[in-house]
Amino acid sequence: MNGTQEVSHAPAAHGTNGISNQAGPSNIYASPAPSSPVAPDASRGQAVHTAPELTADQVNQRHAEISAHIYHTGFQLGQYADVSLHVHNRQYRLHALILSRSPYLAHLLATSQNNVIYIRLEDEPHITEEAIAVALGYLYSPYQVGLVNPSNARSVVAAACLLGGMPELADLAFECCRASISASTIVDWVNFVESIPPPPAPASDATPTNYPQGQTSVFGPYLNQFRDLVYGYLIVTLPNVLHALAVPEDGNGWDELLGIYTQLPFDTLKQAIESPAFPAGTDQVRFRFAKAVVAQRKQANPSGAEETVVLAFGGSQSGSAVHITRKSKKKAALEASTIDSSPSPGGIGLNYSNDLYWTSPDPRDSGIIGYEGPQPVFWRLTTTMAYHNATRTIVYKGVDQSDREEEVAWLDWTSVNHLGLATIGGMEVPMSQLVQRGSAFRSRQFTIPDPQDQRVFEWRRDESVDNMYQLYNEHGAGIASFELYDMPQPSSIGPLYAVMRYWYKEDDNLMLTSILSLTLIRWIALHGP
Repeated sequence: MNGTQEVSHAPAAHGTNGISNQAGPSNIYASPAPSSPVAPDASRGQAVHTAPELTADQVNQRHAEISAHIYHTGFQLGQYADVSLHVHNRQYRLHALILSRSPYLAHLLATSQNNVIYIRLEDEPHITEEAIAVALGYLYSPYQVGLVNPSNARSVVAAACLLGGMPELADLAFECCRASISASTIVDWVNFVESIPPPPAPASDATPTNYPQGQTSVFGPYLNQFRDLVYGYLIVTLPNVLHALAVPEDGNGWDELLGIYTQLPFDTLKQAIESPAFPAGTDQVRFRFAKAVVAQRKQANPSGAEETVVLAFGGSQSGSAVHITRKSKKKAALEASTIDSSPSPGGIGLNYSNDLYWTSPDPRDSGIIGYEGPQPVFWRLTTTMAYHNATRTIVYKGVDQSDREEEVAWLDWTSVNHLGLATIGGMEVPMSQLVQRGSAFRSRQFTIPDPQDQRVFEWRRDESVDNMYQLYNEHGAGIASFELYDMPQPSSIGPLYAVMRYWYKEDDNLMLTSILSLTLIRWIALHGP
């Protein structure tokens, strides 16, 4: 030994290029740790050496230069490439070291031969070649964020989620999407979220996907964020921004919201209008808006499925007393051909109807509830059987908006089930006069039994659908329709079994007599005269 201390170099502390593994990117420019204290006598006469440091601005400038060089030379020019990446018909000459920042691409590299890899997008319609180019470029440099715009942001989110390793790009693109949602784009956004199927239920034998671990959609965690964003804007933000429901049926806001909702898929329309968050204010406003939307949708697509708005009574624990239902196209077409083709004083195809709903399938025992404009309407039929088979159906009418009701008519049946005598106000007439044979096949005619009001009307049973009727006045104009539902419709007060749509108002004589006649017609259809 010559007195010189031997220094040991541990191979494990150095990479293959001789660069220490103990120094990462965070401390490349850091000052070295202070040396151990030196004895005073050993330091006498020696200059103190301080390691040079770059300023923060110099570091940032150097980073920018390196990033620009890697982006231009490596990504844009493809020089010194060692990987061939194929997307559809496009080929990129790239670098494995850079691509390995993406977990998805790192996996492809690890399983590829000859460093040739393919990104299959045939089953990913939401990812465009442009978005893939933005995401690949972002692996090289953050300069690519300047290429994100409203037209490609949605696809960039998907590309960033698929490749992985670039959450900042995905977040930035998502915020660009958020900013692009407006009244003019919301229908496109709704169609977008509706086009993505919900994630499958978790199961041990679930089919493997090509998505990163934990993702069930190419949009990853952003899928639910997109849905919340779009539905929140559609249901809450848009009506408030337009002030559409603050002054119902008055102003451009109402018309613009009406035009947008008319274009929605049925399930989305139903979800939006029935949502407790929909800022209608009252069930009456919600009901009128829903009726207006359904009427406009019918005008836009007369041959489409029949959509009906139901207003339940007594409140709703679900947050909305308004429900939208749908019937089959075949049945809707039959109904449209009988009602809409009939001339009407107010134009049935143009005016909104008033609707009444039956709460029971029994013609002689049922509540009948609805609205005539903003005013609630309530009728009730109840049937009792006393001694000697004396059977009476009493008809009650709700008084104003109170809980009171008054008797307005009786139907006294013969031998329990056969037609007898009807008492309407102070007039007594045979029940048969309310169901006389009409002028058309399968029709029944009635005259209002009031000396001051002798108008004649006729219920006509639909020629093709047995559970549908239309009411015509003496001039042949259709003024109402009645339909028994194939299946009870749910509501907050229980199931609803039938609906009567009518295009007149403030006509108690006609309403009462038409209900009585309809009750008898339905009873005859079930049991005979």
